[in-house]
Amino acid sequence: MTFTRADSALRTLRRMARTSELKRLGVTDSELTRAVRSGEVVRPRQGVYALADTQDRIVHAASHGGTVGCCAAGLLYGLWILETPPKCHVWMGTAGTPRSSCEDCHIHWDEGKVAVGAPPPVRNVILQISQCASEDTFFAALESALRQSLLRAGDLTWLVAHLPVAMRWLVAFARADADSGLE
Repeated sequence: MTFTRADSALRTLRRMARTSELKRLGVTDSELTRAVRSGEVVRPRQGVYALADTQDRIVHAASHGGTVGCCAAGLLYGLWILETPPKCHVWMGTAGTPRSSCEDCHIHWDEGKVAVGAPPPVRNVILQISQCASEDTFFAALESALRQSLLRAGDLTWLVAHLPVAMRWLVAFARADADSGLE
């Protein structure tokens, strides 16, 4: 499939993308330049492009060299999030390279490899929530992920191994049949 417009390629991908990926789809350098100048596409950092209507926090996280994390990523998955921390949370994976910094961001360095424009795996999101939000918010997000079948048995094992000891019991207590975050 070849695209002559950068915005069409990004809409088909349904996420931001690197220059190399867009070029493989047939988007030229001049088309990328035109799309950025016209405002159809934004460039959060060198070599990364997003549609102009991409959520600000996702673009901001990409400008740092990572992707949106913690409660904001949980919302992207449709998890029940009772409260969101005020700072922008950016997931860098285990080997990210911060491209910029600001006082309004909290960086997460837990296990995994960041994919441009994609949220962290759900298990990482739940772990990040355990570190930054209340126990109730963590538990509601965990049950929501279980309810939506977003976590496999291996993910739960991984999560228990990475959670603080004092929170591990909540994984065993969580149910997959909860109907809301307030139950």
